[in-house]
Amino acid sequence: MFNLSAYLWKFSCYLGYIFFKRNLNRIEDVQLDNLRNILKNAEGTKFGEKFTIKRNWSIQEFQKQIPISEYNTYEDNLDRILKGEKNVLTKSKLRRVGLTSGSSGRVKYIPFTDLLATEFNKSISVWIYGLLSSKPKLLRGSFYFSVSPTGFPEIENEYVKIGFDVDGDYLKPWERIFADHLLVVPEWLGRIQNSDFVLYVTALRLLAAKDLTFISVWNPSFLISILELIVNKKDLLIKDLQYGKISNFENSIATKFQNQLRIHVPQRAEELGNLLEKNIQWAKVWPNLSCVSLWTDSFAENSFALLKEKLPNMNFESKGVIATEGMISIPFYTGNQGPISLLAYTSHFYEFIDKDGAVHLPQNLIVGNDYEVLLTTGGGLYRYKIGDRFLVTGYHFQVPILKFLGRNDDISDLVGEKIHEAFIGKELLPELKKYDLTASNSFLRGNLQEEKAFYELVIDMKFKNNEISELTSLLETILCHNPHYEYARKIGQLNPAKVTLSVESEKRNMGRSSTTKNRFLRSPLKTKVPSSLTSESGF
Repeated sequence: MFNLSAYLWKFSCYLGYIFFKRNLNRIEDVQLDNLRNILKNAEGTKFGEKFTIKRNWSIQEFQKQIPISEYNTYEDNLDRILKGEKNVLTKSKLRRVGLTSGSSGRVKYIPFTDLLATEFNKSISVWIYGLLSSKPKLLRGSFYFSVSPTGFPEIENEYVKIGFDVDGDYLKPWERIFADHLLVVPEWLGRIQNSDFVLYVTALRLLAAKDLTFISVWNPSFLISILELIVNKKDLLIKDLQYGKISNFENSIATKFQNQLRIHVPQRAEELGNLLEKNIQWAKVWPNLSCVSLWTDSFAENSFALLKEKLPNMNFESKGVIATEGMISIPFYTGNQGPISLLAYTSHFYEFIDKDGAVHLPQNLIVGNDYEVLLTTGGGLYRYKIGDRFLVTGYHFQVPILKFLGRNDDISDLVGEKIHEAFIGKELLPELKKYDLTASNSFLRGNLQEEKAFYELVIDMKFKNNEISELTSLLETILCHNPHYEYARKIGQLNPAKVTLSVESEKRNMGRSSTTKNRFLRSPLKTKVPSSLTSESGF
C-alpha cells in the first residue's frame, strides 16, 4: 500500500528531474541561463551598480568584471541587509538571513531569497524523484529527516528574520505539506533550545514508527548518537510509549510540547520490549527500513564504517553536498544503477579553481584532478569561495562526477563543526601563549582514530597534571565558542577535547602543516577504513 503523501511528493518532483536528465549534454547552455537569471536580479542593486552588472553579460564578461570573493567581501552589504535595506545584493525577495559558522568561530550571515529557494528546490526535486523511483519500497511508509541544526535560537532583529536553515525551506509549499505528513519527527522540533529533549523525542518517535522506510541524516555520527541513546534509555523510552508520556522533562519545556509530541502506542511498546532486550538487531526494530541517506566521503568515512557495522545489509545512499550558501552535488539516479554524485548544474552558476589558481567551467575539468568550488547564486553571492574541495572522478555526459574531499587547509570539519584557522588564531593562540605554547611547539588537530571523533592539542612541553587539566578545560571552553562545535558536543557527535604529548615523528614536523600550508590547525588523524567497509555509490 503506497503512502499517498510520498507518491504525491514524487510526482511533484517529476519536471525538475526530467529537465536535469534531458539537459545533461547542454550544461553550458543551462549554466548561462542560470547566470543570466542571477544577473537579472543583480542589475540595479547596490552591488550591481558597483560593478555595472548587465543581465545579458556573457560568461567571459562576468568573469572579467566580477572578482572572486570571500565572506569578508560582503560584510558591508550584509550590514545594510541586516538593517532592513532592500536591493543590496539581489532584487530577489529576502525570506530570512541564514546562519553558518564563520572564520571567527562565531556566525556568518547568508541571505536566503526566493530565487535561492527555487535554485535549491531544483536539485531537491532531482534527488527525491530519482530516489523514490529507484526505491519504490520507500513509498510504503514514513520518513525521518534530521532537523538541522538543533538547539540554536532565532536571533532577534527588527528588520529581517535571522536563523539557521531548516530543510523545509528548500521545498515548495505543497511539498512541505506532503513532507509534514510523511515525517515521523516534525521539523519544528529543531527550534527547541534543549538538545537533550530534542534527541530524546527523536528517539521516541523513531521507535514508535514501525513503518519507517527512509532515514536522511548528514553525518553518520548523528545517527549513531541516536542509536546509542536508544540503547542507553530503552526502558524509559518503552515506558513512555506505553503510557503516552515524555518522562524526565516534566518540569521543563516538555510541559509546553507534551500533547504535540508524545505518542501512545502500547502494542508497539510491548513489541519493543522484546526487540530491545539485548543484542539489538535494528533490522527487526524497523523491518521496513529500506534506505539511509548520509555523507560517506571525507571525514565521514570512519563514522560511516561504524554505522555499517551496526546496520549490516542496509542500503546506504551517499548524500550530495549541500551548504547554507548553495547546492554543490546531488545523487542522480538513472536506470537500474545506483546513484552517481553529479554537479547540481541546474541550480546555480559554478566555477572551479585548480591548485594553481586557474578558473575552469564545469564542462572543462580534468578527470583525476581536484578543485575548489566557486558559487554564484540567487542569494546574492558572486564567484564565492565556499571552501569545499572535490575530486573529479569522471563525467556523465557533460556533467562532472564529484567526490567530496573535504574543506580547505584552513578549515577542519569532522562532523559539521567547521573549525577555522582564523578562529584558532584569534581565540586559542593568545591563551596558549600564557603557557609558552606557540606554533613551534604545539598544534591542534581532529582525531578520528577512536570510535567517536575529538580534537586534540598536541604539545612538545612537559606540564604537571594540574596544568594539563587546566589546558584541557581551556581548550574545550574556547572550542565551544563555535556554536556548531558546542552543538556537536551536546548531542554526542564529538568527544571532549584532549591535550596529548607529541611523539618523536610529530616533533620533527612541529610548526609545519600536514597539508600544503603552514598552519597551527592540522589535518585530522585518520584511521584507515578497512577495504571491506568502504563505500560504493548508493550502497
